[in-house]
Amino acid sequence: MTLDEVNTALEKGTVIFNTAGSHIPKLASATLACCDAAALPCALNMYVTAAGKRTSAPPHTDRQDVIVIQTQGQKHWRVYSPPDPSMKPDADMYARGKGDDNLPLY
Repeated sequence: MTLDEVNTALEKGTVIFNTAGSHIPKLASATLACCDAAALPCALNMYVTAAGKRTSAPPHTDRQDVIVIQTQGQKHWRVYSPPDPSMKPDADMYARGKGDDNLPLY
């Protein structure tokens, strides 16, 4: 993405750079260090949200463990317990809040 494309995308919300550690040389060493420390495959994703955005991502679940490192600005982070699977027994518990699935804040 060009800088202009990133700025245009930021007007709509968060810009996600998946596997940024594989494509940005300055992040590669951090990605490799995580792989070495965990003795597991690791990926470094980068999420960029414009200042003043109230929400960068809706409530959701992930298939992997996530470590968040905020490098600039401030944000109030909320981490919830996993959703009750009995509320939606046919849903993929690791894909809640993504695609067509709605995972409300309550």
